[in-house]
Amino acid sequence: MVDIRLGKKIINGIELVIFDKDGTMIDLHRYWSRIAEFRAKSICSQLSLDKKHLHGLISVMGINKNKKLRPEGPVGVKSLPFTLKALRGYLYFNDIDADDKVFLKAIKYANRESLKHFSSMIKPVKGLHKLIGLLKRKGCKIAVATGDATHRAKLAVDHLGLSKAVDFAVGFDKAKKQKPHPSIIEVVLKKLNTDRTNAIMIGDTISDMKMAKNARVKAAIGVGSGVIPLKELGKHTRYTTKDLMGIKIGAEGGS
Repeated sequence: MVDIRLGKKIINGIELVIFDKDGTMIDLHRYWSRIAEFRAKSICSQLSLDKKHLHGLISVMGINKNKKLRPEGPVGVKSLPFTLKALRGYLYFNDIDADDKVFLKAIKYANRESLKHFSSMIKPVKGLHKLIGLLKRKGCKIAVATGDATHRAKLAVDHLGLSKAVDFAVGFDKAKKQKPHPSIIEVVLKKLNTDRTNAIMIGDTISDMKMAKNARVKAAIGVGSGVIPLKELGKHTRYTTKDLMGIKIGAEGGS
């Protein structure tokens, strides 16, 4: 077990560290701006829409002109149903008829296309490899619990070069309910045979913080590497840090 330190605050006796993926392990903006682009291109192709609507669809998914995610999402911040609701609303507002088959095809197209460009879409956040390396050397278990699909979580782990370090990666498709419901953490705890009082969650969204609280794990650490300000994350956990570099292992003065 390890002790985790954030400044003068110490979280004792941790056996398992559960990481969110997007915004916590990888650059949120690079990944989801491309996913949104692929989805929008497919919808425009299916419905014979022009570039105006391409940009409109990308925007309604929460991507600005600089290819940055807005804090309210929905992509990269909220679950897929919220994104689909936003897309339906955009088409309805513009008097464009479309059924759900259009969106399902768009999602499948985006998944296929993103696999072709996955290496360029995956960029680790600062301090990721160092932190995971330290945790593993101290004998800590590492898991990834994401709102993305399980196979994409595993692909991200592979592309980050962390397949040997991460003990388990799981997505929304293996859980009964999505964040902030605790079911995905329950899956991790059962798989890695770990008591919740010896586990922590590291994430960049309020949903991550609420999920950790609902799962009754020992603590949640909010990192500011996503789009949610630390002040907002701090309303849901007493442990926050600008980035992963602020998380230390052991007593003060240690690694």
